[in-house]
Parts: sequence; structure tokens; C-alpha cells
Amino acid sequence: MCFILPLIVKVNLFAAARNDNELWIIDLAKLKPTKRIKLAFSAPSNLTQGASETACEATHLMNNASIEGLTVVNDNVWMVNDPWKVNYLKNIVCPADKYRYQKMAPLLFKMKIDETWFD
Repeated sequence: MCFILPLIVKVNLFAAARNDNELWIIDLAKLKPTKRIKLAFSAPSNLTQGASETACEATHLMNNASIEGLTVVNDNVWMVNDPWKVNYLKNIVCPADKYRYQKMAPLLFKMKIDETWFD
């Protein structure tokens, strides 16, 4: 199942489907083709310092972010993910992060709007 969550900015529609890690820029005037921008999401890790534990990287690339909602504030796109049970546990790359993913804690992402998206 795919959900499209729109937000109108100028004459463009920003949209995301939760399972493809893409941001879509749709020209509502239909003068330009829809742009599908591939995204890679990095999540923060809980850094561990214990002698018996290996320190994790500060961030890790997510397997699947499952973006569920987005909005535009000033020059930024804010996106929130859906902790989708089918895919969310695939994001565990550091043992210190396991608890948050098992509890299905959502993440909020901020990305600066790139003017080239509208070319």
C-alpha cells in the first residue's frame, strides 16, 4: 500500500511514498515532468563508551526510512517516518540503537530545499 502526502509550495506539490525513499516534486501546471529525487536517510546512533562495548558511529544509513509525512517550513522540508514493523528493525546496525527501533520510535528529518528541484 502506498500513501501520497501532499503539500503545495508555489505551484509545486511535494509528495513522498513511504516505501521508496524518494521525494517527488510535481509541477501542478504540468509544464515540467515530475522530479523523483532519491534520498538516503541517516539516523543518529546512541554512542557507547563502555569498555566491553564497541562505540557506534554518530549516524548510520537507514535501510528504510518509510517517510509518512512531510511539511515545508521556510527553506526546509521536514519529514517524519512511520516505524513500519515490516522494515524498521532492518535499521539496527548498532546494538546501542536496538531498543529505540524495537520500541518503534519515529524519527524527524530536516532537509534544505534545493532550488534545482524546480528547474
